[in-house]
Amino acid sequence: MGHFTHALVAKASVAGAICQAYPQLSLIRAPRGFVLIPVDADFIDSVVEAKPPQISDAFMLLTGPFREFLREL
Repeated sequence: MGHFTHALVAKASVAGAICQAYPQLSLIRAPRGFVLIPVDADFIDSVVEAKPPQISDAFMLLTGPFREFLREL
């Protein structure tokens, strides 16, 4: 069984900075100061396009390069 990355979960203050850097993303407010940021394969490809794809663990689209991108946020 595989899993897909469909959204990022972040605190509202961090999510605002992410969406300023990537204005094509939208925010969905969640309880307790969290925000969901829906992402799709096209967005993920756009931020890691220069890096070779790999599947990490059992999550499709949560590749090594995308994990690296998330750590840099």
